[in-house]
Amino acid sequence: GKTLAAGILQGLATAVSDGSYKDCIGTSGFILRGANRVLGAIGDNVVPGNPEEQSSYRSELAGISGVIAIVDAICKKYDIMDGSMTLALDGEQALRAANSDWPLSPTATDFDLIVDIRCKIRLLPITLKWQWIQGHQDDHVSFNELSGLAQDNVSADKLAKLRLQRCIQEGHIPTSQRFGNEGWSISLQGVKVSKLDYHRLYSTMW
Repeated sequence: GKTLAAGILQGLATAVSDGSYKDCIGTSGFILRGANRVLGAIGDNVVPGNPEEQSSYRSELAGISGVIAIVDAICKKYDIMDGSMTLALDGEQALRAANSDWPLSPTATDFDLIVDIRCKIRLLPITLKWQWIQGHQDDHVSFNELSGLAQDNVSADKLAKLRLQRCIQEGHIPTSQRFGNEGWSISLQGVKVSKLDYHRLYSTMW
């Protein structure tokens, strides 16, 4: 944690996340480093949400959420009140959704997770610098010849896929959950949904 904290204070810390999706299950992996690419933390998660709501896009968002959770914990642990970190991922749509402040419609895909991420970012005492990187560069270039961020993207992808394989083997069935900073949510027949779906709502009512 100290290495990552020092990197954040110097503005040299980096984080790379990537998602994976198959058979209505989503996962993500993430790698965080301090200055000079010293490893600070690695992690993965299983994406919450109903099976029909899972997608590659939601998995990319969950990777961002995982990074923010670790950064928030580090900032609180070491009383960090200023600094910055570069957050890179290959999901351009997820990057734009998280790193924007345009009004978000409740009918937007993954409304719950995006709202939660945006709020958590605003509450961070540091600045996140966003960067898009091309995914799967190792398909054409040797891993050792890739940039540091591209290497971490490959590794984060492997972390996500390994977690996904375990979930499939264990017969995991994803479920919805409330997020700490989403503000409000909608439930249909006792099950929280990720967005306002008028067709589904009216079908449930009638």
